[in-house]
Amino acid sequence: MNRMTTQKSQFTTSKTALVSPSHEQFIPERMKKVNLFARTLGVLVLILASSLGVFGQTKLVGFPGGYTDGGSWPRNANYTNSTYISSANVNYNGLIPYNDSRYVFQNTNSSASLDINTAPYQSLTINLVSGASIDLDRLVIPALDAWDDNVKLQVRSSLDNYATSLGEFTIINHPYGYCLTSVNLSSLPNITGSQVTFRIYYYNAATHIFHPDSSSPNYTSGDGTSYATYFHSGHFAYLTYSSATIVVPPPTITSFSPTSGEVG
Repeated sequence: MNRMTTQKSQFTTSKTALVSPSHEQFIPERMKKVNLFARTLGVLVLILASSLGVFGQTKLVGFPGGYTDGGSWPRNANYTNSTYISSANVNYNGLIPYNDSRYVFQNTNSSASLDINTAPYQSLTINLVSGASIDLDRLVIPALDAWDDNVKLQVRSSLDNYATSLGEFTIINHPYGYCLTSVNLSSLPNITGSQVTFRIYYYNAATHIFHPDSSSPNYTSGDGTSYATYFHSGHFAYLTYSSATIVVPPPTITSFSPTSGEVG
């Protein structure tokens, strides 16, 4: 009787010695695989984010010119960098369309001070790709002129509900009539989210304003905008950017279930 008890006790102890260490070893090994998988995903995300970044004064969105008194509004952009922009459009409020192919609007606001609640404007709306983060550079009008050069065009954005001026375009008198002009947007934080709208407000002179989508290289600038860097034909206005990235969030691991084949 004592021998059988001893044998059973020995067998039980032996079984525990065989099974328990194997089970204890399996758990750390499984967790090592999970940690390695997570670290690998993190490295891949960093590589992907860096590979999608670009730098330089590059065209982001271009808006079409042409007749303002024909067709439907809003009008879709005729160029978008589809890596960062899903869609964009231009619209107007309070301006009077004019029958001229040089993208002409009549402004009736002669007030010397800008009241954003009453002043006419054009709106340029861009819709960002999910995860996009864009460092904007400039809003450019490649060819601008007016019957009365005293008219002012001021840019504001929806980022602060149009509360602050970002700058004004410059109209100058010179032999070629039109001028290349831009507003510097580098003071803005990187734009993210889903949508941003820029408005060009018109005031200070009741007149007709011309913004043709010209390809002429002869237009000089009164505000230092470089033709070599910023001129793009085919648009009445366009946005450029300095850098941009797509932020890809890492996947979330909610659970881990080992396969039965790993236990042995």
